[in-house]
Amino acid sequence: MKNKLLGFAVALASVATIGVVQLTTNAAEPGKVGNAPLCKVTAVGERASAFKINGANTLATVEYKVTGKKGCKTQVSTNSFNAPSINGKPYDKQVLFKRVTKIVTPGTYKNSVGIPTNKAKGCFYQVDLTYGTRNVTPVIAYGHGKVNSCKNTPTPKEKVVVCNGLNRKTINRNTVQFTAKAVAKNGAKINGYLFTVKKGSTVVKNDKVKSPVYTYTMPEAGDYTVQVTVLSSEGKVTGPNCTKPISLKPVVTQELTPAVAIDKLVEGADYYATEAGVEYKYQIKVTNTGETTLSDVAVSDTPENGVTLLSASNGTITGNTWTYSIPELAIGASADFTLTAEVPTYLAGKINNTACVDAPTVPGNPDDCDDAVVEVEEPGNTIVCNPETNETISVEDKDADKYVPVGSEECEETPVTPETPSTPNEVSPEELPTTGPAETILQLVGATSLAGAGSYYLTSRRQG
Repeated sequence: MKNKLLGFAVALASVATIGVVQLTTNAAEPGKVGNAPLCKVTAVGERASAFKINGANTLATVEYKVTGKKGCKTQVSTNSFNAPSINGKPYDKQVLFKRVTKIVTPGTYKNSVGIPTNKAKGCFYQVDLTYGTRNVTPVIAYGHGKVNSCKNTPTPKEKVVVCNGLNRKTINRNTVQFTAKAVAKNGAKINGYLFTVKKGSTVVKNDKVKSPVYTYTMPEAGDYTVQVTVLSSEGKVTGPNCTKPISLKPVVTQELTPAVAIDKLVEGADYYATEAGVEYKYQIKVTNTGETTLSDVAVSDTPENGVTLLSASNGTITGNTWTYSIPELAIGASADFTLTAEVPTYLAGKINNTACVDAPTVPGNPDDCDDAVVEVEEPGNTIVCNPETNETISVEDKDADKYVPVGSEECEETPVTPETPSTPNEVSPEELPTTGPAETILQLVGATSLAGAGSYYLTSRRQG
């Protein structure tokens, strides 16, 4: 860890004079690479710490994601500079040390660039990632540090383990599945989970497991509580949101109760931002949550005006309404379906799409409904999340890196990994996930252009 994070601490200490350049109203928009449209590039990790430094402090590596329409290209450069001083204006007289340039298409990549090791041109260095037609705008990730001959011992970050929450999902009347939400930061590790079940004040179960997913079946009627404790390199950790109550009511009749539930997602989430004319997918899961086998279970989906259903894994689409009848659904079994759709033309606002299920033996009509929401990005704009209000907003493309992506950690206390539906229309008992411990995914944070950066640095990133 020695020297790896030193530069980022130095950057924070002199934040008023760091040379960070973003697109502004005065900066030129990137054009095309040949005849191909320009892709969009985002760093995988926070903008000011996306670079990973090797142990010898000689190589900086950054991971980035390239997205865009089919056939797009962009030119990406990883740059390394000598930075002569740290007092006053630290990076105003940069000297290019090395540059690695690639022409890339959509995908995930890693670029590495050498770091200056000779203090003859200064004790400090800067690295950054740029893209466009000439690699000059915008700067989407950067880092600072000392060269090896100017060593300084950095202050290590505190290792942190947090238990964020405990999600629960009813399997049937007396069986509940729990999923722990926890994160480990700065080198801390999660080794397992302890699930403690109490009935009243009496402990009835104490299970240590590796997976964050735990299933408990209540043996008799009563009120229970389930608490998860994270077992980590930093000790045992729990939290106020890591305990959930459950209860089982006594059976007062021998009659078995039928029940059915429906869950709907769009591209694996409750909300999805898309572009006009671009296809996306809805995932629908129907589950028998009752105590009897169900027959002739009717499923339907009618979107709001604006959404056009294109195809379905099963069933038929008539008049923009999808319908299907599940012949038989066993107790605890699920049936999964995929609908392909698009919003042909731009439409402002969020568009809701509701799917419903109705079984003949279950009271009510329909028995259950669930929805998913899409929102179309206005041409020239990007839908982002404002971390100060936790609201999704639409901003001009040039301002998008001032915010964070929708669904990122800054705008969700406990991000939930979406469920992946099984093969379309497969009817089978639901299996328990076998995922490992949750890990933190650092998300993109747009850094604001700061005053005091040197004229060379600013000028070089405003060309285009």
